[in-house]
Amino acid sequence: MTESELRANCMNFVKGVGPNWDIVTLRVVAERIFENLKFLLKA
Repeated sequence: MTESELRANCMNFVKGVGPNWDIVTLRVVAERIFENLKFLLKA
């Protein structure tokens, strides 16, 4: 999985969790999750 795929998956996940959130909140939360998971790509 590439970084862009991981980022897209995070965004889709967050949209599923908080469907009524505004786009800024979605992006911030998705980016936090992405940063936390990114180390898995390097493992």
